[in-house]
Amino acid sequence: MIIEKQLLKFNKIGIVCNDIGGAYFVKAFLEEFELNNFVSFCEGPAKSLFKKNYNGSLEDFIKENDLIITGTSWSSDIEKCAIKISKDTNKTCYTVLDHWVNFKERFILNNKIIFPDVIIVFDAKAFQLAETLIYPTTTKIIKTKTNLFIKNFLKGSLKIEKKFNNRILFIDEPIKEHYEIKLKKDFTYLGYNEFSAFTDFLKQKNQTKFRNFIIDIKLHPSSDINKYSDYLNDKILVLDPLCRLEDILSGYKFVVGLTSMALFLAKNMDPNNIVYSIIPKSLCTNHIFDLNSFYDI
Repeated sequence: MIIEKQLLKFNKIGIVCNDIGGAYFVKAFLEEFELNNFVSFCEGPAKSLFKKNYNGSLEDFIKENDLIITGTSWSSDIEKCAIKISKDTNKTCYTVLDHWVNFKERFILNNKIIFPDVIIVFDAKAFQLAETLIYPTTTKIIKTKTNLFIKNFLKGSLKIEKKFNNRILFIDEPIKEHYEIKLKKDFTYLGYNEFSAFTDFLKQKNQTKFRNFIIDIKLHPSSDINKYSDYLNDKILVLDPLCRLEDILSGYKFVVGLTSMALFLAKNMDPNNIVYSIIPKSLCTNHIFDLNSFYDI
C-alpha cells in the first residue's frame, strides 16, 4: 500500500491527541505528507500544539471527518476511545506511534484490545515490534521514509556550546500515575516507578564522581510542579516547566532517566552526551535505547 495514494482519498481529517509526545509525532506525520486539511480534538498538553480544536463531542467529531489520526497516551484514554468509535462507525483510523515501549497497553480499552486500521511507525525497530503485536489482525503497519520529528527536533534545538560541567539532567515520567490510576494496578507493577528509581539513583550518585553534582529535574508536561517537593534542596532543583525540552537538552553533558523519548533525543543530539538509564539494573538488562546503566559506574 502506498500511503500517499491512500491519504489523497480523504477530504476531511480529524486529529485526536492528549500527550504532547504523541502529538509531536502526529504533527510530524502531517507535515511529512503535507496534510493541512485537518481539525483537532485534543485534551491535555496536546492542546498547545494543535490550535484548531473542535468544541463538540468526540462522537460528532469523528462523524464529521473522513479520516481519524490519533496519537497514543499514558495519561488519557481519549485516543483509544477515538479508535473504538471509528471502528464502530466504519471510519478509517490511523494511529501514530511515538515510542518503542508498552505497545500493547496503548491499544487496551476496558480490558479489550482494539487496533486502528493503520499503525504508523518511524523506524525499523518500531515496525518489527508493531508487527509482532498485531499479528494476525488485518491492521496494516506503515513505516515512514524519514523520522521527520527527530530531524525537526534536532534542527530546532538550541546549540549551547558550553555545557554544564557540574549538573545532571533528570527526565521525569508519570509512571506511578500510569500504573496506579489509569491501569488500576499497583504502582510497583514494573518493580519500580519514577520515585523509587529516583531514590535509588540518589543513593548510587553519592558513591560516584557525580556526588557533588546538582540535579536539575525536567518535569513531564503532565506532571504537577510540586511532584518532587519532598526531594528538593540546594542540590536538587526543578526546572521551569515552560522551558522547552529542545532548549534544555543541549546544555547538559550528563542526562539520566527511565524510558522517556527525551533520552533518545539527548543521545542523538550530541555524540559526546552521556545518557544513563536509572532503571534498577536487575529489572532492565536491555534498555530500549541501548543506554548504559547508571549502576555500572
